[in-house]
Amino acid sequence: MSKAKELLKLKSKFLVTAVIATAIDIGLYLLLYHQLAWSEVAAQSVAYPIAVLCKFFLEKYFVFESNRKAGQTFALAMLVSGIGYLLSLGLVYLLSQNTFLAAHQLLLKIVEKGLLFFYNFYFKRFAFEKRFV
Repeated sequence: MSKAKELLKLKSKFLVTAVIATAIDIGLYLLLYHQLAWSEVAAQSVAYPIAVLCKFFLEKYFVFESNRKAGQTFALAMLVSGIGYLLSLGLVYLLSQNTFLAAHQLLLKIVEKGLLFFYNFYFKRFAFEKRFV
């Protein structure tokens, strides 16, 4: 299989895990924000880490081949996710300053996830497989 096709297949699998984790993240975020009246940042502070843990296990078993020891892979993946978490909090905060997006939290979350997709793919690939491309 050509490298381009291999990368497309890998990104497709990653996209499926991202959709599942995003559904967990958005569902929990909206529950906390709308039903429990938490602030955007507080809701994101709980929803994101739970989704990250679910996504790690999906990536481990269905997307990447681990070329590292399990503990090292987990530590690097969590480091990438921790940075992603900070980027996510910053994006949620910045996007919520927009009146339209603040009124449409689902759209806000979709924009935030779209902006973080490529960061997550390439850095998680490095964490698991020791390569970016």
